[in-house]
Amino acid sequence: MKKHSPLSSYQLMPYLMMTLSSFVMSCAGPTHPFGHYGTSLPSEKRVLLPLNSQEEVSGIEHRKRDEKKIQQLGRIPQQQSMATADFYPKKQNLTELSEFTLVIDNKEIIERDYQINLFHNQYDVTDSWLRNSQITFNHQYTKMKIHFKGLKLLADTDHQILIRFQNDRFTEAQFFRYSEPTCSMSDLSELKKISPFDVNPQLVDAIDKISHQENINPRFIAGLIAQESAFNSKAVSHAKAIGLTQVTNLAQVHILQNKKSWPTHDAIDEYSVPIIKTMILTGTINSKNEWRLNENLSIEGGITFLKYLEKYWLRPENRELIHRHYGDDINHVLNELILASYNSGAYRVKLALKKYGKRWRKDSDQLHEARKYVKKVNSYCYHFEPEDRDAVAKL
Repeated sequence: MKKHSPLSSYQLMPYLMMTLSSFVMSCAGPTHPFGHYGTSLPSEKRVLLPLNSQEEVSGIEHRKRDEKKIQQLGRIPQQQSMATADFYPKKQNLTELSEFTLVIDNKEIIERDYQINLFHNQYDVTDSWLRNSQITFNHQYTKMKIHFKGLKLLADTDHQILIRFQNDRFTEAQFFRYSEPTCSMSDLSELKKISPFDVNPQLVDAIDKISHQENINPRFIAGLIAQESAFNSKAVSHAKAIGLTQVTNLAQVHILQNKKSWPTHDAIDEYSVPIIKTMILTGTINSKNEWRLNENLSIEGGITFLKYLEKYWLRPENRELIHRHYGDDINHVLNELILASYNSGAYRVKLALKKYGKRWRKDSDQLHEARKYVKKVNSYCYHFEPEDRDAVAKL
């Protein structure tokens, strides 16, 4: 039998290179919502951009000084840009795969050497974005539409999305931010749609009616229900939270102080979750002997607990704590504190606010789920408001 001598390192090199090449090609590497970076994060493409209003003002001042220097040197100064931008959806969707359409209205002819960039968390991801987009112009060539399909923005991270547009080298660049969705408890707008959920219209009407009776935003309640139970009135969690608004036994204590006539079933305290689910499916525990299975009472109970949490955070000592970190404008953060408390408990949220200040959501290891929860409820709430797709479709 003929024996083969082992290959030398030099002879093995082609095989090693082929194996390495195959591995690299089969691995897309780190990804972002618009594609992937390759096999590693391109640190050389990370740039410092104006990511808040203070930095934007500072950037404008720097540009004014630069323009003055150019004029002093006798060069052509950059003209002020009149370009505007519209997004569809108008704000980020953090709960489902969505379209992402950008319309730039330049007010004058868009030059052939225009430049447009998209930055995600300060990384330039323009190539991936444009490679997977459809670009069209109107007849006058004053507007451009960039349509990207299949944008997935995960709620467990922040997404700073910034568009930079410059028509030519003689016109200043414009920056447009694609913002995260926000939602207010106090906005009494009408609940019209709850896409992508397929929900009985009677339930939609009940959410809208009860919310208005309680002077609370019906889209806010619908967003909470979407995240808590996906509109399943018989939902039971591992913590024995039950119904549309997933009220726990602990939360129920506060609710029943004002709703003493609402029925409760003793078996929920005694038995395990699988047995409770079976008893609900067989009708042993039902909407007549357990208030959390009654759709209307579950909606009202969830609102009652939200109002309890609102009163908790408006206590003098808690209000002072919020004011210490956020100043006088507490309405926006109050909504977030209430939602985080609904998900993870008010005491835990208060400890995080005391320890981390404004970074209570990001830096607390105890509030990882609450971070996603707040973002998703806000996203559902915002996107339950119908948008005018025709306005974006027209160039």
